[in-house]
Amino acid sequence: MKKLFFNLFITISLLSCREDLDLYEQSLKYCKENIEFTCTEPHGEFFFKGKLNGKDFCVSKGVNDYWVLNDIGTETVTLTSNPVLSPDVTPQSSYFNFGFYPPIMDNWNGILEEFAPSVYIYTPSVLDTTVLKASKYIDKFIQEGNLKLRDKNTDKYSGFHFVISWGCVMLPGYEYYLEKDPTRIPVVGEGITPSTGVQKNSVFRVTSFEKKVTPDFIIYDITFEISCDLYYGSDSTDNGYFGRLEDGVFKTQVILSRTG
Repeated sequence: MKKLFFNLFITISLLSCREDLDLYEQSLKYCKENIEFTCTEPHGEFFFKGKLNGKDFCVSKGVNDYWVLNDIGTETVTLTSNPVLSPDVTPQSSYFNFGFYPPIMDNWNGILEEFAPSVYIYTPSVLDTTVLKASKYIDKFIQEGNLKLRDKNTDKYSGFHFVISWGCVMLPGYEYYLEKDPTRIPVVGEGITPSTGVQKNSVFRVTSFEKKVTPDFIIYDITFEISCDLYYGSDSTDNGYFGRLEDGVFKTQVILSRTG
């Protein structure tokens, strides 16, 4: 599954370097203006729910084929003259990601279903070339009570990063690129996050944190509560205000092997 996301993000990165920026900008505008946030109930056991500008929005494991990915993420710096990542590149930093994701519509390219939002939380990053065991990130950063939510004045090493994101195939659309070259389908992505703006009266806390150790596994049950102002965050040129998230609840479970 990591390979699928790797391919998707590389496609986005390479696309941003192309000269055809007008088509890119048109596609991004289309993707941004046509998203509809909805909620299908009842929720599964693990879910995110809240109110976006007063309207119910939710995603849930097992509902509409949504799935959970809780895993380590790494961050790497590359030269602009050679932006392609090699498999053995040394990471600069790492973090733990809690996420809800929609179906993958194109397994070859790792493209997620269009206009289907992903919702995820990153722990603060650890500045080290050594990637920790997964349990170390959770034990280090997660505890019941108030936590620091990242905003424009908080760096990634100090606060949690919260994002609602979605993607679209570049115009004129999926079928056009599928016929042209099914292995290279360009996409654009948009997102809303508290990280690119100023926060007033935000709430970010863990309301429930349970850790269970069995002979084979470490099981974490975690519930976050989130209320915050959200800003667009697709790139550095568009960080305009989107609106307000209220009564956000992010409930997930992480199951790790005792060696993980």
